[in-house]
Amino acid sequence: MYRSIPWAISISTSWSFVIPLASHSMGYMLIAVKPGMVLISLNTTSPSSFTKKSTLAAFAAASLLGVAPESIVRSISDYTLQNGRIVRFAIGRHPGVLLASKHENSVSYDQSLRAAVAGGRPKTVIIIVDAVSRKYFTSDVSWLWDIDFELLKSENVQRIVLAGLYCNDLATRFDYTEIPQEKITVISDIGEAVSWLAENAVGEILAVTCFSDKGKFLSHVQPQKEAKP
Repeated sequence: MYRSIPWAISISTSWSFVIPLASHSMGYMLIAVKPGMVLISLNTTSPSSFTKKSTLAAFAAASLLGVAPESIVRSISDYTLQNGRIVRFAIGRHPGVLLASKHENSVSYDQSLRAAVAGGRPKTVIIIVDAVSRKYFTSDVSWLWDIDFELLKSENVQRIVLAGLYCNDLATRFDYTEIPQEKITVISDIGEAVSWLAENAVGEILAVTCFSDKGKFLSHVQPQKEAKP
């Protein structure tokens, strides 16, 4: 099923608009519009708005250089990131996507959280903070308060799991989000959190954590490949 994504950008080429039009179960459809021509569609596997805009910019630049639209689509549609930031996995019968974010970076986290609410499909979100940067000798986690966890108030986010060594710090932050407490489960041990998800998750699972904690989570699940969220 396709769901509209309400934003568009203009580009300074003969393609007057490039519009991220819809999301579906295998990714995101981007539509390029040119007056008097049939729409050209591309697919991107990433929920990140930055990746969408980069894909559209690549299309626009190639078009400006005279490359045929069909050739551009064949080259860049369904491009998959190769840096391990997006990993597809399964926990029991539940498909999932891990989005590696960066601790102490609220912009990185906010982009991942926006992916949780995109598309409107039911999702369960697990957030893991098990290690923090070595530059914080006092294990400071004040940066958690800079992240817009309020994004997860969306109705399609059915359940939220807070895991890792700093799960209680996360729980304190979530106390101020106005997210109903019955949606939130706090489990320190990552393996136990995965077991809980196998039995209680609703819909697709979205895992958000840092590169330093990514392997701790993936060791308990069935990783598949770079993701098509």
